[in-house]
Amino acid sequence: AGTGAVSTTVQTKLRESMSVMDFGATGNGSTNDYTAIVAADAAAASAGKALYFPSGTYISNTLILMTASAWFGDSENTSIIKLQSGASVTNLVHVGPTSGTSTKTFCSLENLQFNGNSGCTDSALKLRNVQQSSFRFLQTCNAVGNGFSTTTSTTSINTQILRNEYASIVSYSNTGAGFLFVGEKDTRFDNLFARNNGSDGFKFKAFKDDGNQLAETTTCTITSLLSRDNGGNGFVFDMVEKYVAGALESTINAGAGFQFESTLTGATSYGSNSLVCGAMLSRNDAQGAIRMSNTAYVYGLKIGSLIAFGFNSTLNYPGIIIYGGSTISFGNVLIQGFKATAVFIQSGTPLGGPTTESNNIHFDLLKLVGNGDV
Repeated sequence: AGTGAVSTTVQTKLRESMSVMDFGATGNGSTNDYTAIVAADAAAASAGKALYFPSGTYISNTLILMTASAWFGDSENTSIIKLQSGASVTNLVHVGPTSGTSTKTFCSLENLQFNGNSGCTDSALKLRNVQQSSFRFLQTCNAVGNGFSTTTSTTSINTQILRNEYASIVSYSNTGAGFLFVGEKDTRFDNLFARNNGSDGFKFKAFKDDGNQLAETTTCTITSLLSRDNGGNGFVFDMVEKYVAGALESTINAGAGFQFESTLTGATSYGSNSLVCGAMLSRNDAQGAIRMSNTAYVYGLKIGSLIAFGFNSTLNYPGIIIYGGSTISFGNVLIQGFKATAVFIQSGTPLGGPTTESNNIHFDLLKLVGNGDV
């Protein structure tokens, strides 16, 4: 423990919590436990205590709105909240207000799984207007929509104190994206894994608020993220700003390893996709390692090292493709085994504006091995 930390035993933690089973939940995988979960959550919120889910599978036939400050289980593999078979809802569990501009602060989820069970048209787990909170050791799976998603409403909330933490979370077998983070600020991402999702593994996206300002997803730090075997891109960065990442790995995704976009229009300012990343690995992503859409606004991208293997790449997709990018810097780069051109740089139309030449693109060391049209 760190200096000044207070050791908390399991027994102490349980004394400071309430169990859903004390309110009639069975966790037997067949009984609808929705009413018991909601009653337990309300009681925990009123008492200022955490809500405990002992190992079991807790079935719900509709959306559960978390009102307590904390939920926790025994393990993300054994404490499971699951949508009832045949039910269809927007989200299985929703944290934060479902509408309006109020916020939910200082909350946490830990050691739980959220199983959409072929329902959940939005997300298995949805966060909205959540600030200064922690989400650790979770799994989200089997949603028709996304596995794990976050969003923020408008400038009426203080986006300067979002500051959430997401750590040791796996999102898999969802029809949509594994993770969709919208409007994050001063957030920490650590050890997240997206696999076998129907769309993108990770998507980081800004949004346009009700005042037509760009609510940036900005000043975030990433330790390590892994995206594997997804039906879309490994990673999508859409108008992010001032991101710093340690290691990003994209493996065997159906789209590009790392896609840069600028999809918002009509805002008064725009994020420049200014990402600084120490190391990137793209292994056998079908549509190339790094791809910037023709209308992407990319300024200030810096990648320390990049290894890109394209042995399973689709014909006509280069290893790196840049349209109208500016002030982009690469350290040591290895590009090997792509069927098309290894590196393709040309003009683009950033933000849908006039044709702009790519400029100030720098490689410290570029090694090209066995590509189709170098």
